[in-house]
Amino acid sequence: LATSLWLQPAGAVPGIPMQFYGNVYFGLDPAPNGTIVEARIGVITYRSEAVVNGKYGYNLASLFNFPGDDNDTSGIKEGGANGDTISFYLGGQATGIIAAFQNGAVKGQDLSFPREKVLICGFSSVAPDPSVVGQVVTASGLVETMLGSPIASASVDVAWGDGVILNTTSASNGTFSVTHSYSSVGSYTVRAVAASAGFISGNCSEAQSVQAPPTATPTPTVTPGGGPGPGPGVTPTATPTVTV
Repeated sequence: LATSLWLQPAGAVPGIPMQFYGNVYFGLDPAPNGTIVEARIGVITYRSEAVVNGKYGYNLASLFNFPGDDNDTSGIKEGGANGDTISFYLGGQATGIIAAFQNGAVKGQDLSFPREKVLICGFSSVAPDPSVVGQVVTASGLVETMLGSPIASASVDVAWGDGVILNTTSASNGTFSVTHSYSSVGSYTVRAVAASAGFISGNCSEAQSVQAPPTATPTPTVTPGGGPGPGPGVTPTATPTVTV
């Protein structure tokens, strides 16, 4: 009795991911929600995630798994191989914190970035609010670090919520101002993003309401009369008689 054994070629098996998790700080303060954590080898980002409640890697539905490389794919690097150096970035800026990749390892890795290198962007006013269609609206604000130092020459992109984005530069005292006029009635969110080399960007937002311009009220036309009495079409009012 002959027995046949069918062998199927094995497919390429990727390396086992390495899992990271930890706290994220700006100085001693938890990093705000939405701060992006990136893990790179060289200039390639293989895993990224937004900070939630000052942490990353704690979402059980989407763990911070750094992928492993597939040794069977020549010339293509899908992730880390044992011993590769992983560099961590916050908000696009290098933290200087590194880790060595290890297949299947789980590692707690806290991340931090100095407060003096984190920008805060805040609107001092977006006015007038409400405005009307065609009226000039001025957005003014301040760019400073988390330590309160104003930042000069920061690039500030202001998105007005209607598809228009205008760029300006902060002054020596960190202030900025830019103007815009809306062409349609609506409720908008004005957003600004401040960036400077070597700093984590700051952003801010403000609501803006735009109304229709007021309708002009026509001035009534008065037809003058032909004499001392009332004009044409006006019924005279009788003068009451007083008896003494």
